[in-house]
Amino acid sequence: MLSALCARTACGWIESIGLRSHIAHKIHRTEAAAEDVVLTLRRALRDTSDLEEYGAAAIYREMRAHQDRSVPAVRTIGRILDRHGALDGRRRIRRRPPPRG
Repeated sequence: MLSALCARTACGWIESIGLRSHIAHKIHRTEAAAEDVVLTLRRALRDTSDLEEYGAAAIYREMRAHQDRSVPAVRTIGRILDRHGALDGRRRIRRRPPPRG
């Protein structure tokens, strides 16, 4: 009786843990076309931004302003930049805004 109880509870539980995978079964990666848009927009912002803002948050703002379709989250944009080696590893120096008037 004890072995039957063990097979249904504790031992069965231990065996079921060993068979489970902790890896996601489906990966939700951003489409290649969307990644190309992010990388192109980063290059354009790097060349044209007056305040030298061309990080994930700036790319997100530009995409929201110019696109009707869904826009990836800021963190997703950051992951795209990291995956393609587009991050330079330096933090931006915050400059004072120009004087008013």
